[in-house]
Amino acid sequence: MSSSGFISTKVTSRYATALLGLAEEQNILSQIEADITALLTALGGAHDLADALQDPRSEKKDLDAVVVALSKAMGLQGITENFLRVLVQNGRIDIVGPVLEQTLRMLSEKRGEKTALVQVTKALSASQKKALEKELSQSSGSKVNLDIKINPDIMGGMIVTLDSMMIDNSVRRKLERLQMRMGHGANENTVQTLNEVG
Repeated sequence: MSSSGFISTKVTSRYATALLGLAEEQNILSQIEADITALLTALGGAHDLADALQDPRSEKKDLDAVVVALSKAMGLQGITENFLRVLVQNGRIDIVGPVLEQTLRMLSEKRGEKTALVQVTKALSASQKKALEKELSQSSGSKVNLDIKINPDIMGGMIVTLDSMMIDNSVRRKLERLQMRMGHGANENTVQTLNEVG
């Protein structure tokens, strides 16, 4: 789940830091992580729920009631429920997905893990995820978690960003490189075709 438009990392980090601070104070980081994972799964699968939380026409009292009911149904920690209710009161519940994702990234960093942003045209299978995680972990020397984003613009293949390194193995990028190699002497029709594809 994500809201429309650009969401500042500064905003998501501020909320994520607050949630982690409360969890650390009560020594329940693992329970909060479980809550976050469950919430992201629920929001990703329940489109009606995600739409309701993002609907700008929804009143705060109605959103608060949704959050309370959801927390009870999922058995969320009190801190998690209160955190969601704060997002509602601050008019920020529409960015709950990015905030929760940022919180997981920060938790991984605390454990010395890294997160790789992986852009693909369609979801990876469990075996593909496992293989990619293993390969990236071995090459970086640290455990690597995947943050997978669907990006139809790349046409095929994938773009992996880890730390400051980017591996662009997308079809779009391959076509661009081919077009550059062909240069000015390329057949005009071929260049036109590449431009249309890319």
